[in-house]
Amino acid sequence: MAFFTRGFQKRVRISSQTFELSSVSANKQGTFNEFTGSGFQISSGTKLYSSDKGGHKGLFYKNSLVYGNIKFDEKGFLENYKGTYSYFSIFNPEIGYDFMIAKTLRTSFTAGTQWQIEVKGKENVDNRDFDNWIFNFGVKLSYDF
Repeated sequence: MAFFTRGFQKRVRISSQTFELSSVSANKQGTFNEFTGSGFQISSGTKLYSSDKGGHKGLFYKNSLVYGNIKFDEKGFLENYKGTYSYFSIFNPEIGYDFMIAKTLRTSFTAGTQWQIEVKGKENVDNRDFDNWIFNFGVKLSYDF
């Protein structure tokens, strides 16, 4: 057995716990109008870095638990759209790259997907109007405690 393990070193993966509060929006196309709702998304998860050197920066993989809530309350031409769209997700993989800007300030370039499990919509909101798979990419600015 020593033959197969010779030369390999035990690697310790660097990880961090994340908590995010985000602003989110969604669009719903009506018969004559397009309605836009806004709300929030809360997520908590773990970020695993690919390098065991250099601290909490560089290439990473992240997954988190997510809850989101979007409210619509718009009046349009011959139609109104009002209600709440809520969802949660246990499958939210994301890859990205962290750059340290200052000692406690970082920016991340990310890409990922989210599988949303929807809560029954309220009032005019019908869950069939929204996709369960959401693809995302962007730039994040974060502060380390």
